[in-house]
Amino acid sequence: MNFDREWAAHKEREWAAHKEAALLARQSDMRLNATPGSGSSEDGDLKTNVAGKGRAASHLGETMQPKTRQAGAHADGETTAVGAEFKGWQTGAGLDEAHEEWQRQVANLQRRLTKERDGFQGAKRDFQLVDHEIEQPLSRIARLGRFDDGGARQS
Repeated sequence: MNFDREWAAHKEREWAAHKEAALLARQSDMRLNATPGSGSSEDGDLKTNVAGKGRAASHLGETMQPKTRQAGAHADGETTAVGAEFKGWQTGAGLDEAHEEWQRQVANLQRRLTKERDGFQGAKRDFQLVDHEIEQPLSRIARLGRFDDGGARQS
């Protein structure tokens, strides 16, 4: 096969792949963080689990953070005692340095858990606020729709 035929065959394969990709893109509709059959709503509507966000925030604040604090403090006493035994030796300096790094890592983890907890609480609050902001004008419209043009109440 010469170069011109190879090049033409390559271009044809590439063009077919691009056409197939374009066709697939046109056939799919928009889904927010979901794929068909993934258990999401079939109508493509955005759903949120307010109770789940509350439980996750509570678990982080009431279980994960205290247990992380306990695990971080567990090594403090023993490491300090062993470091004192090796004072003046490189082993003691190494233990002190490792213990300082451990404390930094525990503090970083605590900050991360706090951010995650606050994120869950914020998302829960924000979704509830948006729901209320949408519901209020709709409920006013619904109340207005109960009256006919003459002001008489419809049954």
